[in-house]
Amino acid sequence: GYQAEGTTGRKIQRGSKEIPLNVGGTIVNLEMKMNVETCDGFSGHSDRRQLTGFISNMSPRPERVIFGHGEESKCLDLSSTVHIYTTAAQDQNDQDAHG
Repeated sequence: GYQAEGTTGRKIQRGSKEIPLNVGGTIVNLEMKMNVETCDGFSGHSDRRQLTGFISNMSPRPERVIFGHGEESKCLDLSSTVHIYTTAAQDQNDQDAHG
């Protein structure tokens, strides 16, 4: 979706290989070692139900979903909910079912 000019999100979206990250008051350059896909179709202001609905209907399923905005406890809670819709969770379910 839309990332405002000058934001970290815009830098990532445009393929920056490094982004500055504030870690405990110190700025470190984080090397980007991932493919980034831009998903259109929902607002950045979507609520939990809208986000989980959007992700659960994605095809193919994403390998990983990263949440980087909001309170840490809320991001972790949402991450554990969304994990069931990723290919990693699907692979684990397949292993559990087939021993």
